Amino acid sequence: RSPTKKKDTKTSTTMTTVFVLALFAAACAALVAAHDHVKPIKFVVTSSANAGANTLRAAIADANAVTLTGVPIVIELKSNVQYTADAPTLAKNSPITIVGNCDDDDDDDDDDDDGSDVGFESSDDKSDDDDDRCKIVGVGGGSAASVLAVTTIFGVTLKNLAVDGAGTTADVVQITGTGFVPGSERFEVTVRNVEVRGGADDGFSTDVVGGGNAVDVVHDLRDLVVRDNGDAGARLDIGGTTGASTLIVKNAQFVSNGDEGLDVNDGATGAATYTIDESLFRGNTAAGADLNANGVPFQLTVDDITARNNGAEGVDVHYAGAGAADATVTNSKFASNGAECVKLDTNGASTTFVGVFESIAGAGCSSTLSVQHSGTGDATVGFDHVASKSTTSADGIVAQHIGTGLFDVVLEDVTVIDSGDGADNGIAVKHGGMADANANSIKASFSNVVVTGSRGDHNILVEDSSTPGGNTAVTLDNVSVSRAANDGVRLEHLGGGNRPGRLSLAINGKVEANGNGRHGVVVNDANSALILTAGVQHVAGRDNGSGNKFVAQDAGADVWAVRDD
Repeated sequence: RSPTKKKDTKTSTTMTTVFVLALFAAACAALVAAHDHVKPIKFVVTSSANAGANTLRAAIADANAVTLTGVPIVIELKSNVQYTADAPTLAKNSPITIVGNCDDDDDDDDDDDDGSDVGFESSDDKSDDDDDRCKIVGVGGGSAASVLAVTTIFGVTLKNLAVDGAGTTADVVQITGTGFVPGSERFEVTVRNVEVRGGADDGFSTDVVGGGNAVDVVHDLRDLVVRDNGDAGARLDIGGTTGASTLIVKNAQFVSNGDEGLDVNDGATGAATYTIDESLFRGNTAAGADLNANGVPFQLTVDDITARNNGAEGVDVHYAGAGAADATVTNSKFASNGAECVKLDTNGASTTFVGVFESIAGAGCSSTLSVQHSGTGDATVGFDHVASKSTTSADGIVAQHIGTGLFDVVLEDVTVIDSGDGADNGIAVKHGGMADANANSIKASFSNVVVTGSRGDHNILVEDSSTPGGNTAVTLDNVSVSRAANDGVRLEHLGGGNRPGRLSLAINGKVEANGNGRHGVVVNDANSALILTAGVQHVAGRDNGSGNKFVAQDAGADVWAVRDD
């Protein structure tokens, strides 16, 4: 006869715990997935009054009272709204959509309006009469309440709205994502055809606090106009998430705000991908766009933008992450910004950097393009079809590596006119860190480059002060330098230590150096590098202050050679 089995209470308890945890996980998943399978709850606003039936205030109250969590909520405005008391906050853990449909023709509001019919050139004047936009006007009189405030963990969609802060001291539109639960993997802010204006603080703001969860954050902002706000036009704050961060800005305007036009403070540590396209940054007190990213890796694409008359940089990009960074800026115009037209820098924890700057025109900024890599890897930077004119207080174009690795810089079809003052140059390529493992520091190529009128110092300066000294190689092909305060082209090796390095110049095509304050072309070793030059016969020059079209000079008793072949 089989013995009687004793009940295994430990196993039973463990199975019960696992079962309870599984139920909790399933509940979280169901909460997150609910909005994909449940019909939205819709509220319609037909009254412009501050309170009462069919008003926006009533719709927000009804939405807050919905007992189900995760069910999509839609508020459709068919009337403009005028608040006479502080606006309420919509705080509901559901996907929230607020859409205006105030067009007299009552067009179908379900069309996906991506703004493709809005012309960029006429965008300055489009804000007051766009079809379908409904106006929401704050109470005014220094109210401390946002005109439109939403708190949720599921994301927000705003469409066809014109929100007037009327002097509110709070952010005019404020979106908050906080209290995320496991399984809420995505928080998306979607904007289509929205104007925000007239607040004493930020115009449009988002504050996403991941709470340590892996939340992917998406800001998809198209046809957004933010103007005439006392602080930033749009401020996007992201923190506490190990997820990815995606920013899309298309056909947007950031105009006449009291701080940055667009301010992004992104602490997400997953991949950061930013795309800014066909947008205007004008007349903001600080930078037109100030982008601060932390994600790994980081990718920035800027195309067809205009940034002018901003008090600081036109576009200021700082990568604070510990990975690779990749930036492309193309087909854009910059003018009369208080600091650099475009400034991009990486921090010391970053690794490799690749930058492409193509078809760019800049005038009247302190510097047209300023690129600095501080990371522990190689950096490759290309400038193609770039025009810089009348920079005020810095190098026209400056590219600098102060980290570790090779700095490979290519300039092709570049024109720089009338740059800087003081000790400023037309074009400056510098390495102030450490060379790579193969003792290479700078590789610079100049092709079809014209630099004239550098008021402070040289037209072209390549300076290697890496320690220990690395190998610097420069190629010139069809280069014209004229009217510099000092040298037309100056190649300088300042590094040293136990590895003095090699300094080489290859002149493959004509170099014309006329009317410069000192020499035409100079190769200078200040610390025991081996100097090698080739193609000196291609140098032509006249009316230079020293009378020399080409000079090679060495501070030490080292071997050096000028080859005229």
